[in-house]
Amino acid sequence: MRRVITSAAVLAVIGSALVGCGSSDDSGSSGDGEAASTSQVAVAAQDVVKPYLAAPSEFPITEPLKGSAAGKKIAYLDSGTPVSALELTFAQEAAKKLGMTVDRIDAGFQADSIQNAFDTVLAKGYDGVIDAGLPMPLAERGLQDLADAGTPAVGFGLGKGDKSLVPVSQSSDVANRKAGAVLADYVVATYGEDVDTVYYYVPEIESTRFSYEAFSEEVEKLCSTCKVRSAEIPIADLGTKAPSDVIADLQAHPDTKQAAFAVGEMAIGLPAAMKTSGLEVDTVTVAPGQDSLQQIKDGDMRAGVGFDFTFIGWAQVDSLARLVQGQAPSQAVLDDVIPMQVITQDSVTDDMVKDGWSGFPDIADRFDELWSKALAS
Repeated sequence: MRRVITSAAVLAVIGSALVGCGSSDDSGSSGDGEAASTSQVAVAAQDVVKPYLAAPSEFPITEPLKGSAAGKKIAYLDSGTPVSALELTFAQEAAKKLGMTVDRIDAGFQADSIQNAFDTVLAKGYDGVIDAGLPMPLAERGLQDLADAGTPAVGFGLGKGDKSLVPVSQSSDVANRKAGAVLADYVVATYGEDVDTVYYYVPEIESTRFSYEAFSEEVEKLCSTCKVRSAEIPIADLGTKAPSDVIADLQAHPDTKQAAFAVGEMAIGLPAAMKTSGLEVDTVTVAPGQDSLQQIKDGDMRAGVGFDFTFIGWAQVDSLARLVQGQAPSQAVLDDVIPMQVITQDSVTDDMVKDGWSGFPDIADRFDELWSKALAS
């Protein structure tokens, strides 16, 4: 069963050639039913972003699971975020197929509660751990305790992390930089030299800063005259005051033409707030959740870089199933390769709005094939 969510985390980095700004008679499409900018810089960006508009990137795991991990117990250290809750459901679905169990342990975001969660893992003898986005400075001691005890750990949303403590770190700085870069490619492909964008990120979530940095760098590569600035939305305002924060910022910067979001939840309730304020600014986001996908469908948001939460949950369990029996995780997962797609009004579907975006609705069948030998043993 698919699960839905209204907020997201992020993806990985692409490069693109440095292109001088100029004009051209060439035409192109940004894939959202409207004519894209026809400038030279826009056309160059369209070439970069085109594959991500056409279809999801490839399913990255190819190496089969060699042996059975049935009976292994996994502790899921829940940070308490909506994404953490979602990934838990996917991890439990994946583990059930392998005959493993995934138990939730409440870790939260405080130093004491996080260390208590690690102490519980060691006391109960779990075979592996999923770190669901705990702040690395607060989790390092516990992760080191796990490493000393020989208990493998994987995780997501950990920023740069420490590969010696968490060899599989998905939605890391690498993935988030890619998300920002691809979104930048779309924005430049759509608006050409008319880019004057504010990028909103969450200072408490390090990964969102990485996506902003990549967005800014990619725009600069493509067009040195384009403008990008950043603004912070506190994590406490997500789902509550975020639209008001955005409106206040846009009113203070009336020349801003586009607003980009590092987390889709920032834009919940924004269309109504924009209408009330009389502002007209195009919006885009990294990792659109259910609410953002509805906005894209309604024409209230221009596009979003789809981020495959389902894949992460399944890949976390797949990696632990390998690690607990001495097999290396998939190289693609070690490299933080995550399926992604740029979703526009042309490509969004009712099913996406209902269930959230996934590059591979047949993901269970794909992992069944990778796990066939292990499941038969």
